[in-house]
Amino acid sequence: MIVQKSIVDNSLESMAPHEQFRFNSFMLGIYTKVDYAYHQYLDGQLDERYWKRWDYEIPLFLKTPGMAAWTVQDAAPSMPTCSPR
Repeated sequence: MIVQKSIVDNSLESMAPHEQFRFNSFMLGIYTKVDYAYHQYLDGQLDERYWKRWDYEIPLFLKTPGMAAWTVQDAAPSMPTCSPR
């Protein structure tokens, strides 16, 4: 699975171009869902219990080697800089 490969590798450059495209698409989808959930939480539309779980898990996810590499490379130039806590 493309996500497992990214977690193990320190660099996304080891992926073939089609794998990089799939991984970037996956990450943009995750980013969009988290952003939407965060705004729902701020608006009181998402139960705090659910947001607390996201808030705990997101930094853990971003600290894996592949995810950390993705957040600093130019794979997502339109996204704001994000860094794990």
